Amino acid sequence: MAKDDATLVEETVAAVQAATNLDEALHGVVRLLRPRFDLWHASFCAQPSEEPSIRILASWSLAESVFDPGTEINATISEIVPRVLDELREGNPTAFLVGEDRESIVDHLLEKQGVSSVVTVPIHDDGQLLLFLALGASTGEAFHTAGRRFFTELSLGIGETVLRLVSPSAPGR
Repeated sequence: MAKDDATLVEETVAAVQAATNLDEALHGVVRLLRPRFDLWHASFCAQPSEEPSIRILASWSLAESVFDPGTEINATISEIVPRVLDELREGNPTAFLVGEDRESIVDHLLEKQGVSSVVTVPIHDDGQLLLFLALGASTGEAFHTAGRRFFTELSLGIGETVLRLVSPSAPGR
């Protein structure tokens, strides 16, 4: 029997809050959300306001991926990336289909690893640093069935913990 979405958000938040590092937090997200969304990729990412790039902080992928922790992606590499970042800065979870921009190297790389759709979830934005969760699924409509509230509640629940884990003062960092 599938869990209802409210329970799934609660359990995911609890798993992230119990984590001692960012990799454990991401593992908790994947372990709990993968059955619901058929996840093929998940990552915590950061975009410092003064830099034109996104840095992958933690990453999981079902297939071989170039989106490893420490990888930096130029935010202007694809037309959709600046639009997604703007939406995240407004506090909006944003879903999009992979492959809509045939010229995008990011779309091409995601397609090669089996990702058909992506949702990005804002976690923290203080004007200096934008933190977000990116989830990729193998189907195009995977994230639309959950609705915006699911991702907003997830963001609110995990934000403080993820920020603490990213902070240089966090234990083990």
